[in-house]
Amino acid sequence: MAGGVTEPYSGVMSEPAYEMTLEELADSPQLWGEALRSVARGRVVRLIRGDHEHVADLVPDGALEELEETVEILADSDAVRALIEAREAAARGDVVRGADAVRALLDERRD
Repeated sequence: MAGGVTEPYSGVMSEPAYEMTLEELADSPQLWGEALRSVARGRVVRLIRGDHEHVADLVPDGALEELEETVEILADSDAVRALIEAREAAARGDVVRGADAVRALLDERRD
């Protein structure tokens, strides 16, 4: 991994996970800094043992919370049903955009 200036996590993990072994980290503690810079740029670092057993992942700040929120939504059958219905409505073109369109739709429903 190349060192350098790190950029804050953008909310998108665009690069594939980078693997580091625990043995590499133990032999070269400076690799922790490289791993953390990589994570700060939005990359996941997979920690593995020498026998290639996956031990843990270092993920960008905010990524774990996003995953937890996703799992929470997917575990809510009403929310999933609403998402499916919204996707189907969008596919049919049954959507409105903009404040004026929303106001007009609300006015229609009040009448």
